[in-house]
Amino acid sequence: MTPQEVANWREALGGTRFLLTVGCSVINSVFFVCDVLSENGYLMILGGTVFAYVASTTTQAITTKRDANVKPD
Repeated sequence: MTPQEVANWREALGGTRFLLTVGCSVINSVFFVCDVLSENGYLMILGGTVFAYVASTTTQAITTKRDANVKPD
């Protein structure tokens, strides 16, 4: 597989941020099922992961919009 094919595959699944969020949630769930995390710990990590995902997506959208409105000299 070429690097471009890997990048296309990753973007088809939702992008790097989405895949990292899903991976974090899977690991978090495994720890909870194995009784390593309490319910409160599980919910805190899950909430933090969702917050980070939404915040980064919003920041990127704002930055992209701002950069699109900047006119070159």
